Order: sequence, then C-alpha cells, then structure tokens
Amino acid sequence: MSDECLLCPYCGCKYSSVLATSTKFHVDCNRCHSTGEAKWTKAKAIAAWNRRHVDAENKRLREENQSFGNVLAMIHRDGGHYISKYGHKKASRDAIQLLIVDRNRICSSCGKAVSYEHGAEIESGA
Repeated sequence: MSDECLLCPYCGCKYSSVLATSTKFHVDCNRCHSTGEAKWTKAKAIAAWNRRHVDAENKRLREENQSFGNVLAMIHRDGGHYISKYGHKKASRDAIQLLIVDRNRICSSCGKAVSYEHGAEIESGA
C-alpha cells in the first residue's frame, strides 16, 4: 500500500492530512475538509482515501459515457438502440455521417441549403 495520499476526489487539492482519533485514522482534505473512511491503521486509511479517488473518476467517466450515449441516441433518433446493437465506435462514425448529410440537405420548397434556423422558418410558415 502507498503511504502517499492522492488528490482530493472532490476539490482536487493535493494537500491532505492523516488524522488520528482515539482508536482510528482517517484522511482529511486541507481545502474542502472532505473526510475519508475511518480505519484501524494509517495505511488502510490512506488506501481507502486513494480508492475514493478512483471511485470518483469512475463515476465521472460513467456520467460522461451516459451523456455521450444520449447525444448519439438523439442523432440516431432511436433511444439508444443503435448503440446497443452496433457499439459506440460504429454509432459515432455513423452519427458523423448523419450530421454531414443533414448539413448538406437542400430544401425542396425553396432550393436553399437547410439549416436548423431555416427548418424552423419553414415549420412556422415564415
């Protein structure tokens, strides 16, 4: 086990202290004062603090992945089924192609290149 604390998973501060109570140890961030799990040894308290850093990073990555999946589902207009069937890599490449095609569309009623603003004008009758 490492005897060095990683950055605070909440504020990113690199300064933390290992504090001891009468029976246990815990790590405390010197900036935001978030507190790690109380453990029987100093080494275990540091290990628990460092594991929180990994857990926070994993949570951030899961949230980013969810956001990315939501964007792809909106582009494919299928609620995420395309990603489930073909995976993120193919869904991403195909989404780029869909966006390129969408950007190059021509309005059948006026012959102008279609933009999002132009589509709104047509729908509202302007």
